[in-house]
Amino acid sequence: MNDYMAVKLVLVLAVVVGVASALAAALLAVLCKCCWVWWRYRRTHRKRSPSQEIYVINQKSSWPGGITYQTYENGSVADYESISSGEEPYIVETPGDFGKLQLWLDFNKDEDVLIIGLVQAKGIICKTNVQTAYVSPAIQLCKGEKILDEREIEKQKMTFEPQWNEEVLFSLDGNPVETLSFCIRLIELDSFSNSHLIGQVELSLDEVDFGEPQPKWHDIAGEPKKPPHEYVGELLLSLNYFPTTQRLTIVILKARNLKIESTSGLWGPAVKVFLMLNKTRLGRKRTAMQKKTLNPVYNEAFTFKVTSDTLQQVTFKLLVVNKHSHGSDQNIGHVLLGQQVTGSGFAHWNHMLASLRKPIAMWHPIVPGA
Repeated sequence: MNDYMAVKLVLVLAVVVGVASALAAALLAVLCKCCWVWWRYRRTHRKRSPSQEIYVINQKSSWPGGITYQTYENGSVADYESISSGEEPYIVETPGDFGKLQLWLDFNKDEDVLIIGLVQAKGIICKTNVQTAYVSPAIQLCKGEKILDEREIEKQKMTFEPQWNEEVLFSLDGNPVETLSFCIRLIELDSFSNSHLIGQVELSLDEVDFGEPQPKWHDIAGEPKKPPHEYVGELLLSLNYFPTTQRLTIVILKARNLKIESTSGLWGPAVKVFLMLNKTRLGRKRTAMQKKTLNPVYNEAFTFKVTSDTLQQVTFKLLVVNKHSHGSDQNIGHVLLGQQVTGSGFAHWNHMLASLRKPIAMWHPIVPGA
């Protein structure tokens, strides 16, 4: 009888353990399934960080003047090739508005000959179409307002960084070298052979210390500039355009020397990005606030899909603000980018168009106000 009861008890325990094991396995399977569904949902609907935020401009109904209206919608992070390529940006630290020119000088006293070596340029601006334009330097030897001699160097296709490595000799004909000056003019020739002045470098020879000739960089000057505005800081931006996918990427890298008035409580600078077409704001996005610093580092990127036709007409406005815990945001200043603006924003835009698929970074002075 005891043996029978023991066997029966063992069978009952075995059934209970089997049922419990089956229930535990089923519960574990349900939990795994729920976790998988939750993970898939979070992956699809999670909020993207500012560095992953992408926007696409889609063509909609017609706009007056033959321009199409643009709307915003989220794009795919998988298409974020402008940054995922891993290419380091080419940073122009001190670009000027018209670029720089590298040259060297030598003077042969025995033959009374001035030698000007034109090496290269960087950061020059194309005023027409970079695909069809040519650049042609012209060097003038002057005495006061009078041009004594002029030489032209063979034209070449317009590029962001033209290379020449040419030597030009001028006979001084007995004129004292310290009474002379020279001017190098960079001329752009469009597809109709019309000439446009890119800029020029003027140098008086009485300021030159002739010795071992060494190449030196000189700022290219253009038309007389307006008085500079109040300095409130600078913003480092990178631009990159992929013509095949029609994607334009703006990377807000960092800012420096920001002039911020209110530094009480919790404060910090942020950058708002506005995309505009024909002075119409299509949308905006902003970076994260960098707390309590006048030299913030952002490294946040925003990608837009823009057709090549619309690329000539859109404008980006980057507004630098100081966010703080009390009151409204303080507008520090702004930077404009596009074909329709002037100054460094126009220069950077043309550098981007001249170096497609390559990220070009440039420091921009921040203009006070909104």
